[in-house]
Amino acid sequence: MLLAGRYGFGWDWKAAQIGGIALSTTSLAVVDAVLVETGLNATRIGKLIMSSTFVTDLGTVLVLMWLGDQAHSHAVLPAFLLGLACARTFERHRATQQRFRVVAFALLTPFFFLRSGMNISLPLVIANFGLLGALLTIKLLLKSVAVYPLARRFARPHTGFTTLLMSTGLTFGTISATYGFTAGLITKAQFSVLVTVVVLSAVLPTAIAQRFYLPDVAAERHGSMEPAESLDTGGLQRHQS
Repeated sequence: MLLAGRYGFGWDWKAAQIGGIALSTTSLAVVDAVLVETGLNATRIGKLIMSSTFVTDLGTVLVLMWLGDQAHSHAVLPAFLLGLACARTFERHRATQQRFRVVAFALLTPFFFLRSGMNISLPLVIANFGLLGALLTIKLLLKSVAVYPLARRFARPHTGFTTLLMSTGLTFGTISATYGFTAGLITKAQFSVLVTVVVLSAVLPTAIAQRFYLPDVAAERHGSMEPAESLDTGGLQRHQS
């Protein structure tokens, strides 16, 4: 994405770096929501996707911190780790977790996206519609090329589902674009296009993944339990003999 922005679209290096970071993320919020709502968070494939998403976003945070000394972006990493710790803690208490989600999405998240959304210029998005389509296509294509071979190796038979979820972007992509805009590294037109691409990348892959590639939750849960059940059965047989 960095090279596409620099040499394909003529952006300067700072803008290309922001574009590369914003469009390289995987949405932890989208992936978590899909896995929890479908019940896949308790399965092997769900845990694999969630872990991969965490590693991807942690790398994005570290790169953004390295790039953003002048904008005090060091606060991003503590916030990311705190959010992860809260999510893991509340995961053990289902009712508390649901209340936490309601508070986060209903009260906290809108403030961030409202601030970013107010800076988007719809006329600039329309004027740069070709750039928007190109960036969205390149993001999804590069993500698929990078993720598909690994998903084919480690996530069978859910290669398509894994690839599509790992292609999503939202929160950290928007954070990166917002930082770039407020720091004066990208223009309003670039910001508007980047955020629009990020939002579309959260919607389109998720819809396709859930419509055509959603795993059988019951089968996945049964498969996740098989090793433990086999071990218990073996122990029982040894005890009986």
